[in-house]
Amino acid sequence: MKDFKSWLNENSLSFPVEDSDDFWEKMHEYLAAPTTDDSTGAGYDYVRRKLTKMGHAGSKRMYFLISSVETFNPTLFYAVPTVRSSHAAANAFETERNADKPDGATDFFVTTSSGLFTSMRMQQAYISSTFSGVLMALGLALGSLVLFIGNLVTAFLAFLSICSVVCCTLGLMVMLGWQIGPIEAICATIVVGFSVDYIVHYALSYTEAPEHTRVGRLTRALVDVGIRVLSGAITTMGASAFLLATRVQFLFKFGVFVLGTVAFSILAANFLFASLMAILGPEGDFGSLSASLRRARNCHKPVEEGAPVGARASSPSGTRKVYIPEA
Repeated sequence: MKDFKSWLNENSLSFPVEDSDDFWEKMHEYLAAPTTDDSTGAGYDYVRRKLTKMGHAGSKRMYFLISSVETFNPTLFYAVPTVRSSHAAANAFETERNADKPDGATDFFVTTSSGLFTSMRMQQAYISSTFSGVLMALGLALGSLVLFIGNLVTAFLAFLSICSVVCCTLGLMVMLGWQIGPIEAICATIVVGFSVDYIVHYALSYTEAPEHTRVGRLTRALVDVGIRVLSGAITTMGASAFLLATRVQFLFKFGVFVLGTVAFSILAANFLFASLMAILGPEGDFGSLSASLRRARNCHKPVEEGAPVGARASSPSGTRKVYIPEA
């Protein structure tokens, strides 16, 4: 606009141009490609270099595009709070320009050539789905623990340990100053799957132990799978440590995430879950789903009339039978 003012002064014209139609006429003349050696079109090359254009179709004005340089690197991931401030400033600029737009002009709007604002909308979708994804994963984990372990008490204690690992991992991300973006959303969604592994090994071994006391079962579980769980944690942490040397932001953060999750998981399995099982672990068939089903199935049995309580029927066909509950 300063160059346009200089051009007006060179042509003995006043600035600002009061009449809107006169303004667009002078702006078209200023932006027109030069055809002579005079100053007509002096702003054409300058404006073209600055990526500023004005389109027209006959006597109809189509658009007026003003470009500015983005301070964001399009090759990097940016968290939503970082982009939101720029998006808010762009919206404020739109509102200000539209409030002073001339009659007949369409609304002014701001966009980015790199798709930064579009990416921000996508990241907001990540954030809104992250919380629901974590809750769904925890619910699925609880159902799977009950189904495959087969003991309600052991499954619930394992679920509490898994929740502690999830909370510690998410807390680590906050302590490191990570803001929610696509990388953090992905990590938060899969953290439940990474937290289950070692705790489930101990829970299954405890449930399948031949001993009947909680101390005997816990000792059996620690002896049978303890070295395997520890070895698995060491190899996983060792493999993910190589990601810390990368310059790609996603790989670096994912390496930190895996290291933190595995470290919290192995600590929770060997200390938190083991302590809970030593204090509250079920003994005998207490909490067992299969034992509960057997009791429910044997609760009522068909017996011959007059037979001892709980006896099975062995009479020929046609004998009248009744159901007598066992004591």
